[in-house]
Amino acid sequence: MRKTSVIILSLLLFCFFKAEAQCVIDYNQTQPGIYPDVLPDGMVGTQYSESISFVLPLDTSGLSFTNFFIQSVSGLPFGLNWQCDSQATNCNYNPQTNQYGCIEVYGSPLLAGVYPIDVSVIATLSLIGDVPVNYYTQVVVQPDTTSNIGFSTVGGYGCAPMTVSFINNNPGLQAYNWDFGNGTTSSQENPAPQIYTTPGEYIVNYEAYTTTASSYFLTNVEVSSADGWSGDLDDGFGSLNPDPYIKLLDQSGAVIYTSPVYVDQNFPVSWSINNIPLQNQTYTIEVWDEDGFWTGDDFCGSHSFQGFSSSNTMTGGGEIISYTNSVVPPTPITSSDTVKVFGDPPTPNIDSLGQVLWTDSLNLNLQWYQNGNPVFGATTDSLFSTSSGEYFVVSTTPEGCFSSSDTIFIVVCDSLFVPQIFQSGNILYIDTTSYSIQWYQEGNIIPGATGQVLPNVSEGDYSVQLTSYDGCVYTSNVITVDFTSITTNHIDPKITVYPNPTRGEFFIRTEIKKEFFLQVFDVMGRVVYQENIKPNMQTGVYRVNIKTLPGLYFVSINSNGKNTKQRLIIK
Repeated sequence: MRKTSVIILSLLLFCFFKAEAQCVIDYNQTQPGIYPDVLPDGMVGTQYSESISFVLPLDTSGLSFTNFFIQSVSGLPFGLNWQCDSQATNCNYNPQTNQYGCIEVYGSPLLAGVYPIDVSVIATLSLIGDVPVNYYTQVVVQPDTTSNIGFSTVGGYGCAPMTVSFINNNPGLQAYNWDFGNGTTSSQENPAPQIYTTPGEYIVNYEAYTTTASSYFLTNVEVSSADGWSGDLDDGFGSLNPDPYIKLLDQSGAVIYTSPVYVDQNFPVSWSINNIPLQNQTYTIEVWDEDGFWTGDDFCGSHSFQGFSSSNTMTGGGEIISYTNSVVPPTPITSSDTVKVFGDPPTPNIDSLGQVLWTDSLNLNLQWYQNGNPVFGATTDSLFSTSSGEYFVVSTTPEGCFSSSDTIFIVVCDSLFVPQIFQSGNILYIDTTSYSIQWYQEGNIIPGATGQVLPNVSEGDYSVQLTSYDGCVYTSNVITVDFTSITTNHIDPKITVYPNPTRGEFFIRTEIKKEFFLQVFDVMGRVVYQENIKPNMQTGVYRVNIKTLPGLYFVSINSNGKNTKQRLIIK
């Protein structure tokens, strides 16, 4: 079962994109190739639509390209598909008419990762025929991400089971509290990723603290009793009422607050104070009686208390003083997000009869795949296969959860394919790879003749039989070897290139007595090897060893204003 998640995936929107996907050609590019080298990043669950432009070469080594067929685009992430801009010709392009074309990559990617993309093309070269060519690009799919003032969530919308990462957006604070909604909590600054196994919605709550200490504020002081105020004339030697007020002193003895005076007011008296902030130290409340012109104010006593303490009443020495503290807990940075987990669709069942495949999965978005690559336009409950391969179907829910069926291997043999035999002197060879090979002479098996090259042949009728990995058998036409009237594919019979095919080392036998210039080109016309060669009067044989990828190449020899080209196959 293959499954992952998306942010927002609407079946209707997906179908609209598929119907309307249309690429845009970048005409600023002039050199043959595909552009861009790397596609812009995509994001899981977000609609994606980007164009790949290509410029087709006109010729190589003097031979013209007559057609390019886009055979496949492989390596795309699940949820992405492709469409060429030449649907009317089934993605065939004639560069002699128009060198430009494009492919649109579109859809909603379902899984994060780095995806190398291989655009497989069949190029048709005059006098040669079809030659496979590959172009490469890449796309990176980023995981879905949401963010708020407290944290970012990576992968918070998807299919069970899913792993979600949380990134703290307030590093370096004193304390943190995480509640992930799945029964797990954490006090770490950077918590471990969380796994959600059951479909549902999970509220993630976050708290971050710059400090864990509460704040204390003095809000009220009441003096119920005090003495020492009645011994002077201003108070009538006790026959009048005092004029009380208080002072608040910090630990250093500095006065930080002096209250208003209550005129002619006996105890108890209280003062409402506007939230004086307190620190973790000792404070003193002094009680005073204001006197008039004739004498100084009377000190009536004091009591001390801790700033970080609860409200309390202090007694002793004739004074009863009560104070009220307001305790304010620390205020955290808070935020929350929702993790949404969805269930998988049922696993599709598939079956086949001949070249027809079908599934019983209905009312879901479907996409058929061949050899791991999406089959263009194959989005219904049945598929007619046109070539051999491993087929499966992927069903996707509107939320983006998907499941894939088992794989069915379908064999489709190409009734039009006939292997071609080439002759070079007493050597026969084929330029086709990826097959099991068996050579025949006069209709009889040649024991041990199972390679691409059949050396040292004698006169007679020869054929070759190729067997593909899927069991298809292809037989060539008969070629007659007659050394009395032999013709070869050499442009200049004075020059022989052998062995052909080769693994990189080959020899040139020539009757040329002057210095000549050797070049080896690939099918795109790029020079992979070149050298000025001086004549060897004794043997006329020159050894060449090049290191390059397997494929079809052209050997070009220039001497005295004349040019000779021969085809070379490197295995």
